[in-house]
Amino acid sequence: MRKFCALWAITLVWSVTRCITTEEVPVARTDTPVRAEMIVKKVERHLCTTAWGGSCSFQESAILLHTGPVSTREFGYGCLLTRDGVPQAQVVTDKSDGIRIAFRCARNLGWTVVYVGAENKSFKDCKLYNFPGEFRWDEVPGLQSAAARLMLDRCGIPFDWLADEVKARYGQTVLTDLLIATLAAQAPRGSSMDQLQAWDDVYSQLPSEEKKRVASAFRTAILTDSPVLALERAVRYTDLSDPEFLPALLSRMEKIVNSPPHYDTDSASEIILRKLATVKPDEGARLACRELERERKRGALTFLAGALLAAANGKYNCPVVLSVLEDSSCDAAYYCGEGKICEAKDLASDVERALVGPPGQKLDPNMRDRALLAAALNVEGSNEILKVWHQRHSYRIDQPSQPACSKLSLQGQKGESCHCFDKLPASVCGKSRAEAECKFRVNDAERKVDQVVSN
Repeated sequence: MRKFCALWAITLVWSVTRCITTEEVPVARTDTPVRAEMIVKKVERHLCTTAWGGSCSFQESAILLHTGPVSTREFGYGCLLTRDGVPQAQVVTDKSDGIRIAFRCARNLGWTVVYVGAENKSFKDCKLYNFPGEFRWDEVPGLQSAAARLMLDRCGIPFDWLADEVKARYGQTVLTDLLIATLAAQAPRGSSMDQLQAWDDVYSQLPSEEKKRVASAFRTAILTDSPVLALERAVRYTDLSDPEFLPALLSRMEKIVNSPPHYDTDSASEIILRKLATVKPDEGARLACRELERERKRGALTFLAGALLAAANGKYNCPVVLSVLEDSSCDAAYYCGEGKICEAKDLASDVERALVGPPGQKLDPNMRDRALLAAALNVEGSNEILKVWHQRHSYRIDQPSQPACSKLSLQGQKGESCHCFDKLPASVCGKSRAEAECKFRVNDAERKVDQVVSN
C-alpha cells in the first residue's frame, strides 16, 4: 500500500489538504512463458470534498508484464473488482510472435488479446476470442496477419504506431501490404483527422518501388465499386488523365450525388469534379450542381469548392447557388477593381487555375468566395442581387454618435440605440442583419441603414 499527501484545490477560493491511499490488489497471474500480473489499484482520497460531483475513491486496472529481472512494463488493461471482491479473471501470455497477452474477467466471458509493441506501445484487438476450455494461441493470428483487421475494425489503434511496429518486425514489403489492405480504413469513431492523415503520412514515406505496388491498388479502387475512402485516396494519388478512368469517374460521381449527404464523400467528389470539369465540362457541371443540391442541407457550400468551380466552368444554371449568394456578405472577394463587382470574364482565369491545381488542394477563403460568385453568375437572378449589393455601398448610416454599442453590449444592455460602425459593414449585403455588438435594419426604400441597436 502506498500513501502520500497533496494539496488539492476544491474551488477557486478555498482548498483542503488530503491524503491519497493506493492499494494494489492482485487479480490474476501467469509465470510462463512470460510473467504477467493483473492488478487493481484501489485509490482513496481522504479528507475529500468533491465540489464538481466526482468520486473520492476509484479503481484502476493494469497488467504488469515482467520482461526481465528488473524490467516491468505496465499496460492499462484488465478487470475491476466486483462487489463480491476479486473477479474470476485469467491472464495468459505468449512469445511465439513477439509478446502477446490475453485476459478475461470471468470464466464465461470472451478473451481480449493485446499485442505488445516496442517501447510502451500495445495494440488491443477489439475482437473477443471464445474457447470452451483453455486458451489456444494457435487459433489467434499473429500481428502480421491481424494488423489490417485491427484498422478496418476501428480498434482505436494509432495507424502510425502500428505501421512502425509492422515495419520493424516484418520489413518494408509487409508494411506496403498493410497500406494496400487498409486503403479503405476509416478512423475510429470520435478520432481526430490525424488518424486519417496517418495513412497518407506513412504512404508518402514509401520508397518509389513500393509506391508502384500501391498504385495498382489505387487503380483497382477507381475502376471498381470500392469504399469511398479508398476512392478518395486513389484519386488523390493517381494521374487521372488515363481515358479508361473517365467512365468510372462519371459512374462513381453519379452514385455519390444519389447518396445521402455525408462528409465522407466530400474529398472524393471535390477531386473527381475538378477532373471532370477539365475533360467533360458539361457533365462535370451537371454533376456538380447535383452535388451542391445534395449538400445544401448541410450548409457551407463554399467549402465544396470543386463543385462550385465545375459549375462555373461549365456555365451551368444551378439555382441552389443563388440562395447561398443571397445569404452572403459584401465580401471583398466579390469585387474586381474599385467598387466593381466581378463579372464572369474577370473570374475565368482564377477558375481555370484552381481547376488544374494539385488534387485535393484547398482553396483559400478568398478564392472560395470567388468560386461561389463565378457559379452564381450563370444563374438568372444573380444580377438583381449584385445590383442591390452595389447600391448598398452608397447607403448612409443613421445612428447616434453616442453611446458606443460595444459599451452597452458589455453592460448587458440590449436593444438600445447606439453607435456601431463608421463605415458600412460587410453584412449589409446578406440576409443577416447583425454584427458582434449590434443589430440594424437595411432600409432599401430610403437607401439607408437605420435602427442600430445594441446586440
